[in-house]
Amino acid sequence: MYQKHFIVLLLSITIGVTVFLGSTAVQAEHSSSSESIRVIILKNFPPQFVTTPEGPSGLAVEMMREVAKRASLDIEFVTLDSWKEVYEPLKNGTVDAISNMGISVARNKIVEFTDPYEVFDIKILVRSENNNIETIDDLKGGLLGEQATNVLTKGLVKSGVYQIRQYSSFKLALLGL
Repeated sequence: MYQKHFIVLLLSITIGVTVFLGSTAVQAEHSSSSESIRVIILKNFPPQFVTTPEGPSGLAVEMMREVAKRASLDIEFVTLDSWKEVYEPLKNGTVDAISNMGISVARNKIVEFTDPYEVFDIKILVRSENNNIETIDDLKGGLLGEQATNVLTKGLVKSGVYQIRQYSSFKLALLGL
């Protein structure tokens, strides 16, 4: 299978804490006693979040622990099963932060984002015989397969320009190719 990079989109996914409320962090810096914050993590979203018998682990978890340590904060991890479950606790204020949430206009109405730690290119896989694809405009009129839970999908669907078949997993989308 041939992978061809034809468009660079900036999708900001934060490795550190994306929603630390500024006032909480400032207060914690100037306080001699530790404050506690509640942070959402997903049960299984490797490599960022992994639930083990010993407790939460993963890159984002370790990053949050280090940030909290430096800010004299104690973390209480709130483990949820899916991204769909994170919005209500963020809206009603029963949690203080979440990590690794992609930045979007709709999400920006609910939470405040820190500067991203990680910004990366999005790759689109195409069949090897499709050697004439250079930009996203070259995909108009073709059928695109996309993982339904991907944040990029919403923008492509809303544009009305692309014909998209959504798959429940990356594996199924790849097999569809």
